[in-house]
Amino acid sequence: MTRVRLHRPIRLRPVLLAAVLCALVPLAFGCTEADPEADRPHEGLGGGLEAPPRSAYAGGDTAPGPEDGRVDLTVADGRRVVLWLEPPRHRRVREQHTTAGGAWSQPRTLFRSGAGCLFLRADAAEDLVAVTAGCYAEDAFGQQAPDEGQALVTTDLETWQRHEPPRELYGAPRVAASGALVTWAEDPLRWTPQDGFTDPGQG
Repeated sequence: MTRVRLHRPIRLRPVLLAAVLCALVPLAFGCTEADPEADRPHEGLGGGLEAPPRSAYAGGDTAPGPEDGRVDLTVADGRRVVLWLEPPRHRRVREQHTTAGGAWSQPRTLFRSGAGCLFLRADAAEDLVAVTAGCYAEDAFGQQAPDEGQALVTTDLETWQRHEPPRELYGAPRVAASGALVTWAEDPLRWTPQDGFTDPGQG
């Protein structure tokens, strides 16, 4: 008499089963490709700061260098603010700051470019912080000026004002010692607490 050996049915764990189904028919099961720039924590300086270290920026014609991809500033009351270009595609300008109690705020996106950003330039005085983000709409290449440059200003680290001039913007911001005026190098753009952004070169 021939004996037939019965095999136990294969039981897939829920996580493994979901992975198999996604691989076979991704759309039917609501599976989509992961966003390479989805918000995620980085191995930063610890203590709640999620900004990547400067060593994460390799530099070159199509990527920011260590001194371009991240800026660290301190305002008059001692709070810190860090802005960075989110790797690996550097399309998002991200921000975190410390609160009055010393804890880091949740990271947030201040701007998302079309093709990427190659540098950040910043200045601060009193409680005012001003930033230039050298971003590109279509082709992020270091040999040409940013065609989607952004000017960013905050007076409290909570609310940011943003302006995109209808021209190339690449000059660094200059904040007056009084914290009452921001100008941009090689550009007519200005900012004051009373008027916000004033752009004589617009229109």
